[in-house]
Amino acid sequence: MQFKIVATLFLASVASAADIIGWTGSGCGGTSLACRGIQENICCNFNMNVRSVRWTLPASSRGIGYAGNSCRSTSSTPVQGAKSAACFNYAWNLRSAKWILGSGSRRRAVVARAAEDDECQKPNEYSYYSENKKQMVTKKIPAENADEVLKWIEDGEWVKIEGLEEVAEGQDL
Repeated sequence: MQFKIVATLFLASVASAADIIGWTGSGCGGTSLACRGIQENICCNFNMNVRSVRWTLPASSRGIGYAGNSCRSTSSTPVQGAKSAACFNYAWNLRSAKWILGSGSRRRAVVARAAEDDECQKPNEYSYYSENKKQMVTKKIPAENADEVLKWIEDGEWVKIEGLEEVAEGQDL
């Protein structure tokens, strides 16, 4: 019986993915970096300060934001999966976030011990307003040169960013 429960939980975690989108402004405004299709307990490093997060989580999970990189340092109050797909504002800047299955504190203790070994994912989308500020533009960030693209964003190298592939409306990565 225990094996069946463990196997079911394992398969659920392998099959589940979430979207974590960090926004520079409150109310999910400004520019954003997204980790779309991120797996459980994988840290999304935003590479910049974010003030709000739009979580799209499995129902029996929770999302946690962190003030430091690599999902370390001060953490936020967890967002329950059942309440996700809404924008959550934070009192301080976040630099990373992740999601985990379950909603109780027992699982949190296990995750806290494993924090040193967290894998991290770089964002795979960048969204910003077009030059005329009338349209949101979303660009794919290729995994193979994510560090380079994140540096372009940090340095404001818009000509290079414009050359990235655009994500069509409703298109999944």
